[in-house]
Amino acid sequence: LNVALRNDISSASLDPAVLTNFQTEFQDKVAIIGKVNGKAEYSKGTLSAISQARRYSE
Repeated sequence: LNVALRNDISSASLDPAVLTNFQTEFQDKVAIIGKVNGKAEYSKGTLSAISQARRYSE
């Protein structure tokens, strides 16, 4: 399975894989301040070394 997965990832040019941009909003409660709202933006991301992923146990 490891060899087949590595070959499929390589043939599909998925290493590194380009990740789509996204953003998310969040809300938290901080003891002294109270409720805090925020937004996280993720852009220009890549996932590297995915062909090195291994499953060692079930």
